[in-house]
Amino acid sequence: MKESMLIKQNYTMGLTGKVMLVSSLLFFLMFLPGMFSFHTVILLSMLLIPVGLIWMVWMVLTDKRDVNADSGDNIPIPR
Repeated sequence: MKESMLIKQNYTMGLTGKVMLVSSLLFFLMFLPGMFSFHTVILLSMLLIPVGLIWMVWMVLTDKRDVNADSGDNIPIPR
């Protein structure tokens, strides 16, 4: 049970990291070819920032991990 929770937690963190990495890579790739004008880059970045903020708030709000879950420190001692 705890192993599956750990895997789920690592997957969600990894997913957030992947989204941030891809968005930052796309942002830097837009500067390289010179096809896009500077105003297009600014507009796209202005669109990306609120999307990223909404994503982070959504990840926090939809976090299904139990706050009061047993961390494993207070294991009952068998008598």
